[in-house]
Amino acid sequence: MSVDNFSSELIQRIQTARLSAALAVNQEVITLYWQIGKLILEREEQEGGDDEAISELSQDLTRRFPNTISISPKNLKYMKRMAAAYPDKKLVQHALAHLPWEHTQSLIRKLDSQAQRIWYARKAVEYGWSHNMLEIHIESNRIAREPQIDFDFEPTLPPEGSDLSRQLVQNQHSVNLIKLQEIA
Repeated sequence: MSVDNFSSELIQRIQTARLSAALAVNQEVITLYWQIGKLILEREEQEGGDDEAISELSQDLTRRFPNTISISPKNLKYMKRMAAAYPDKKLVQHALAHLPWEHTQSLIRKLDSQAQRIWYARKAVEYGWSHNMLEIHIESNRIAREPQIDFDFEPTLPPEGSDLSRQLVQNQHSVNLIKLQEIA
């Protein structure tokens, strides 16, 4: 094997490993966000709650995790909305865990139907849509042009070199939330 072929093979393996690692971290982050949202919903059902309570929670968490931007009041509200929109944890892990948080927020904000959210999530992974492309497809009602909704969601890697792959690898929410030195 020539040095060029060997180098190309190693580059491919490194890129695949980076994307797989980014997906694993992203899956943990999305699952954590769902769990936080579920706990907020449960607490609100038991004790009541409002925007002020979410702001106080955000402040408490920010004091404990000062370098984490993902625990703002706005994001905590999205976490709550995600838990309400996806009551089943397995659905979150299969449909959303392969998408960056920004994609998930758009699905929650722009779509009312769980079936449509799942369809767009699946297509975003399948075609490697960036956040902007996902929003364009939602706004243009792409689902209406492809009515065959398939609810089987096989976890796969997004296409190599796609905008989605780059966004997952560069996603700062994952890096900010999980500090590698705290894990070690």
